Amino acid sequence: MKGINYRVTALYLLLLAGLLNFSHCDVFDKESKVQDPLEEIMEHVEQFKKEATQRGFKLDAKVDALEISVQKRLVVDDEEYCGYVPLTPAGLYSNHVMFATNSGCWGDLSRWSHEVLVFHELGHAILDRAHNEDMFPNGAWVSIMKRRTGFGYTLYGDSNLERREYYIDELFDENTPAPEWAQQ
Repeated sequence: MKGINYRVTALYLLLLAGLLNFSHCDVFDKESKVQDPLEEIMEHVEQFKKEATQRGFKLDAKVDALEISVQKRLVVDDEEYCGYVPLTPAGLYSNHVMFATNSGCWGDLSRWSHEVLVFHELGHAILDRAHNEDMFPNGAWVSIMKRRTGFGYTLYGDSNLERREYYIDELFDENTPAPEWAQQ
């Protein structure tokens, strides 16, 4: 009788180990689908180029000249940033774009938040856009160039994707008229 119990126990442990191994593989597969931040940033850079081209801009040379770096935390002058483009000695934005990958800036945020952050920093580095803190009557930001993008804030996502087109239009043309949803 004890031999059967050992066999049942052994079979049970073998089955349990197989399930744990299977679930571990499943977890591993999910983790392996989590993209390297630099890889995803480069995808957003390519999307930025496409958006620019659709709006009549030829930015290939400027995009190709970008220097992109990624680090866990990004602190400049004792202030933490999710993305940062330093100024040149002439006071223009440089082509060096830095991104932080800590959870508040990248890890826990949606792909849409990542796009907003990357497009914002490219607005500095490629379009030489400064921050814009203006707001619409409904409290929404006027521009993707608002200060402090990242840190869990996004301008659009799956629930309000219709806003994306406006924000990208405004990124490339500051004179883009206010959309209807901004008045609500």
